[in-house]
Amino acid sequence: MEEKPSDRPSKGYGKHSRKYWIIVYLVIAVIVYGLIYLVFIHKSSGSSGGGFSY
Repeated sequence: MEEKPSDRPSKGYGKHSRKYWIIVYLVIAVIVYGLIYLVFIHKSSGSSGGGFSY
């Protein structure tokens, strides 16, 4: 009846692989970039200056 506490793996990534965390970080980066775009660049596009025009 002895239950061992769940030992963490020696790796710092837990149960998920490195590829999983790279994808998670990329998704978060895209979301943050989108928020920055909406707040700063989208607001300044209405004025005569600032913003990027492609």
